[in-house]
Amino acid sequence: MELKFRAWHIEREKYYEVSAIYFGMQAIYVNERSYQGYCYFDEIIIEQYTRIKDKNGKEIYVGDIVEITFIWDIKEKRDVTSAFNFGQWTWDNISTVEIIGNIHENNGLLK
Repeated sequence: MELKFRAWHIEREKYYEVSAIYFGMQAIYVNERSYQGYCYFDEIIIEQYTRIKDKNGKEIYVGDIVEITFIWDIKEKRDVTSAFNFGQWTWDNISTVEIIGNIHENNGLLK
């Protein structure tokens, strides 16, 4: 099982894909075109991939805001708080899930 993470840089207000985590240094390493280097734990919020994809094939991470459509055509917006927590609902009741934002850039979607 592959674990994947992304990190929200608090000051830069930008997501980075995490290449490596160094617990001894309390840092992650980012290897992207726009930035290569270390980001320290006190600068970032690390979010884990849930191993679930939305209806468009996008990977759902903790911190994403999703719109859940239930089998009886009720829609609800939720923030993903853990890998398997969509609240009281079971997968049997869910028709589709779609990422509509994240808690850092689109927190107003939850109001």
